[in-house]
Amino acid sequence: MVYTDNHDQNAWDDVASVVYGDAYPAAIALSFVGSGMPLIHNGQEADLAHKLAFFDKDAIVWKQGEHAGLFRKLVALKTRQRALWNGEHGAPMVEVPTDATEHVYAFTRGTAGERVFAVFNLSPEPREVRFALARHHGAYRDALGGEPMTFATDTTLALPAWGFRIFAEDN
Repeated sequence: MVYTDNHDQNAWDDVASVVYGDAYPAAIALSFVGSGMPLIHNGQEADLAHKLAFFDKDAIVWKQGEHAGLFRKLVALKTRQRALWNGEHGAPMVEVPTDATEHVYAFTRGTAGERVFAVFNLSPEPREVRFALARHHGAYRDALGGEPMTFATDTTLALPAWGFRIFAEDN
């Protein structure tokens, strides 16, 4: 399991939005598109903003949270894209080196026709990145927004601080 929050972290450290700060949406996305089964802890989709009582009943106020839409899109993406499935049914993560590897993590999952390409800026500064290998070349759609994107040798990608992009291959 891959998580951004669980009962121990919530009780001892703090709620995930505080632990991750501005990187929280990227951490959520990475937990869905990377290898493993993502865990959505009680109340994350409702923006749980307090530590839950560890051994006592502690009601969650259910509401439409700021990240509820992101969770919905990521669940749908993981369900729809075979490359993102778990275990032997999914595909391994293959790193795509960038010219900013100390700040940007990029990888593909899957083979031609069903490939997913994900890029994460894991820094507090905006980055414009170039990719060193052709592992990701091809025509894609932004998996969360739908806009088309083609990657070739000279393609660069601008990412805001803590930003991320996920692309599903256009077949």
